[in-house]
Amino acid sequence: MLALLRRRCDDAGGQASWAAANGVSPQYVNDVLHGRREPGEGILRPLGLERVVTYRRVAASALSSRNPKSGRRLYAKKRTFTESGK
Repeated sequence: MLALLRRRCDDAGGQASWAAANGVSPQYVNDVLHGRREPGEGILRPLGLERVVTYRRVAASALSSRNPKSGRRLYAKKRTFTESGK
């Protein structure tokens, strides 16, 4: 997703140009590109992407299977971005 956003910004003549053309602030684009914020609809939609969130069980060797505070089972959260309509 970041490589696609960088390429689109370059094609548009820079982050500010791409941001203006897509109705988001240049700072927001810059924050996403530098990992300070996650992309929302304003960035994902023009790229033809949508957010997909999945959960999976964490391997016991990597982490205790229960949260010490709540006693609940722990799960890993994975975020991926896919092309819309696919």
